[in-house]
Amino acid sequence: ARADAEVWLERVGLAGTGDLAPDALSGGQQQRVALARALAVEPRLLLLDEPLTSLDVATAAEIRVLLRAQLATTGVTSVVVSHDAADAVGIAERLVIVEDGALVQEGAVAEVLAAPRSRFAAAVAAAHRFDGEADSGQTGPQDRPRA
Repeated sequence: ARADAEVWLERVGLAGTGDLAPDALSGGQQQRVALARALAVEPRLLLLDEPLTSLDVATAAEIRVLLRAQLATTGVTSVVVSHDAADAVGIAERLVIVEDGALVQEGAVAEVLAAPRSRFAAAVAAAHRFDGEADSGQTGPQDRPRA
């Protein structure tokens, strides 16, 4: 078990920290230890809630790559909750948008992010969404005088 733990700590960038108490680790380090612990037991189902929020940008990118590879290799069914489009693109195959407890959109990650159906989905996709009606294929304000 100790050898497996050391392997996982190394994979998440924390080699040699196995003997440290949790309070001796930063929040980001604690987050990576929690992820290592979750993956080390080879679960059949994995639920991760905002697994990268305590990590700096560079470390989060590295862990996204690790997660995607691990999930692809093991085939473990997983649900990753995140408000970060980078997490969706870097980890997921499918994306589900839930608002106020209701499913509002689901599909392949690229499809959902390219055509968000709600303001929330657009915010996650870092896109702008405008509600309104198309009028003769015109874009912009619809109150222009017509010829």
